[in-house]
Amino acid sequence: MPNLVLEKGGQTFRFGLHDNKSVTRGKYITVPFNGRDYYARYGDTSTPLKIEKGGRTYSIQYEPVDFVTISEQLTPQSTKAKRLMFISLKVTIEFICG
Repeated sequence: MPNLVLEKGGQTFRFGLHDNKSVTRGKYITVPFNGRDYYARYGDTSTPLKIEKGGRTYSIQYEPVDFVTISEQLTPQSTKAKRLMFISLKVTIEFICG
């Protein structure tokens, strides 16, 4: 996937884009590139790249995918009780050749 690259104050910042807007959980801006639409996620966590939407200022997030942290404290009701939890994760590996 392409990235938005911002050079500011001698530093380089990379903001990931995604081709599936649903991974942003509805908080996205559209970035057209090479005839295709990509999506950058915005949020409240401060980054150097800002946008204004609906009269409010947001920051473009470094990761386009909005992860949701889920935690639960499990207490067994008896010594024979067992609980299994299956977690599915999507892992992306980026290779940069150049």
